[in-house]
Amino acid sequence: MRYDESAIVDRLRAVDRGAKTLFAATCAQLLMPLFARYADVIGRPELVSRLETAILIAWDAETFADVDMAAAAADAVSMIPTDEDEWVFESGYGQNAAAAVAYAIEAWQSDDPQKAAWAARQVYEVADYVTLQRCPELNLNAPGSEVLVSNSKLIQNALTWIERTLKEVEASGKRDDLRTSAELDSLAFAAILL
Repeated sequence: MRYDESAIVDRLRAVDRGAKTLFAATCAQLLMPLFARYADVIGRPELVSRLETAILIAWDAETFADVDMAAAAADAVSMIPTDEDEWVFESGYGQNAAAAVAYAIEAWQSDDPQKAAWAARQVYEVADYVTLQRCPELNLNAPGSEVLVSNSKLIQNALTWIERTLKEVEASGKRDDLRTSAELDSLAFAAILL
């Protein structure tokens, strides 16, 4: 399998706003244990509850009409590590997880399939990040290196998960089922990445 963002966008264009948001929230949920690891490593465990609040808003976007969604998305963005922060390996986890939550909220706000697809990109990118970190001797300029990386078990697992989740959303998957599945999958995904 290969990561094809334009194909993901096309498929998400065909579903309603709620389904786009559920897809993005499912992607974000998959990364939550990784964010918890990041928050623990940098000594800021309070970030986890803040990001959990933001993802809850994405999951239940239809019922949070009175919530300032822009503020919730901005709070998620504020948790993305920046160049001013001390970079640790787990910062990559924090970056992808917090971005995915922000994109999930923004998918609801905008009904933009690209925002939901960007949440999926975070799943792909975290698998790519870990794959590259585990293979420091890999010369990315060497012929065939891109194929070698994209065929890695981590990336293939991420792509398989994205595809399965897209199919569930396209088949009108229910919020509670998607959330439960993502919470369980997040533990297995974290186990192979951590």
